[in-house]
Amino acid sequence: MVTRYDKRLQDEDLWQVYEISSDRVIVIAGHPYEGMAQHEAAEIVALLESGDLRPDEIAETPLPTESASQHANPAGTIAAATDPVPSDKS
Repeated sequence: MVTRYDKRLQDEDLWQVYEISSDRVIVIAGHPYEGMAQHEAAEIVALLESGDLRPDEIAETPLPTESASQHANPAGTIAAATDPVPSDKS
């Protein structure tokens, strides 16, 4: 059986449960599972591994692609700091 979840020390005597593949803290019912005692974190890991407890699904936010950034700036250029700033004087 592949281990998907584990616990790690978050702060002095406070533990969090995380998904190994994403390195993200587990969220269940909208609450991150962090700031708990070591034995509590170990119990949560065991429940997750057994399938008796399931974390919330977190939608991945896609990173912008090159074509998406070109849509935002069709010329594909970035104004240089030395470019003149248009003035309101006519």
